[in-house]
Amino acid sequence: TSRPDDAIEAWETFSVFRVMRLKKQQTIELLTKLDYTQEVKRKFIEEVEAHLFEAHKDFLSNPMLTTMMLLTYEQFAEVPTKIHLFYQQAFMTLFVRHDSYKGVWKRKRYANLALDDFERMFSHFCAATYFREKFNFDDAEVRNFISDAMTAYAIRKPVEDVLKDLTESVCLLQPDGLKHTFVHRSFQEYFTSLFVLALPVDEVKDALDSVVRRLRSDSVLSMAYGKRPDLIEKGWIIPMLQEMCDTVASIDAEQDTKEFYINFFGSISVKPQSITFSMRDDDPRGWGLMAIRKLYGEDVNPYLNLDVSAYREKFQKAVEADQSLRNDVEMVFGSERIERFLAGSAKHLGTADIRDLTPAMVTAMGLRERAVYEKDALFALLSRVKAELDAREASHRGVFRVRG
Repeated sequence: TSRPDDAIEAWETFSVFRVMRLKKQQTIELLTKLDYTQEVKRKFIEEVEAHLFEAHKDFLSNPMLTTMMLLTYEQFAEVPTKIHLFYQQAFMTLFVRHDSYKGVWKRKRYANLALDDFERMFSHFCAATYFREKFNFDDAEVRNFISDAMTAYAIRKPVEDVLKDLTESVCLLQPDGLKHTFVHRSFQEYFTSLFVLALPVDEVKDALDSVVRRLRSDSVLSMAYGKRPDLIEKGWIIPMLQEMCDTVASIDAEQDTKEFYINFFGSISVKPQSITFSMRDDDPRGWGLMAIRKLYGEDVNPYLNLDVSAYREKFQKAVEADQSLRNDVEMVFGSERIERFLAGSAKHLGTADIRDLTPAMVTAMGLRERAVYEKDALFALLSRVKAELDAREASHRGVFRVRG
């Protein structure tokens, strides 16, 4: 076997095969067959069977990354539950120990960059490509991104040597036909999070306002927060919450409910079990609220996790009982949809622009009550996050404060 190689692929008497994603049992079979310390393999396989495969399926369905995780497991004796720690360990494994199990032979290094210089350079590379939504690159592009990253940190090495290190020595990039791509997209996300954390605090918000729209599909924000929660709170969460509170401070949430929600969301959907809002592409604040729920989990239950499941059933009953309300709903969602909705053949009524809702619909959907609750919750959450951050910073200052 070999990494992708244009020279090999040009051999006319050879065919190129690529490996499919592994299933759990195949991953275990692969680990069983590896020539590796039996005790380490046994313990690792037990954890894969118990919980690791489900927690790290993307990694453990890839033969190379599975092997890398085994190396990481041996070096650190566990696979951490915090995702940013796993990628930190994975990078260390690739940079320092990859191929060490093959004996005394070590994979050749070309640029001979120190680990910290390599990490900073590749963080810049990943961030530059991530924010441009570039996930594969032709030869000219990959060299330009590497050159820009080295220039940013005054690294003077041949671009070709750094590219060889990335593809052959440390294995973070790989050739893919005529392109170069990440050996796994999650490495781009991890190193982008490191780049964000190295920014001055007053630049963090602009960076994360761009990141947050990808909340459902990647882990840049969660890894950055996991590694430096204080910086993310000071540089992004508190400024975002403060901006939200300033925006809605003068709005009467009960009377001007649509105005309140339009500041954060664009549309509203009546789904089988709930009535939910959709984010605005031109404004990161709605995404920010979703991010806060994800980052803080159960800690924000008293603030932003209002149980809204009951509103859906109440809304349907109100539409069934009130012809005037039904007319409003029909005007907004369409006659065919309302008929199917009331007949029970369509559980999802549809999606509508918040601005199109009539006052009666706003009331029937429970939005007035929700808006009052959520406005109060924003101010309460902002106060709590600021107070907790201030307390932690005061504690940190107490460590080095000189007592006279």
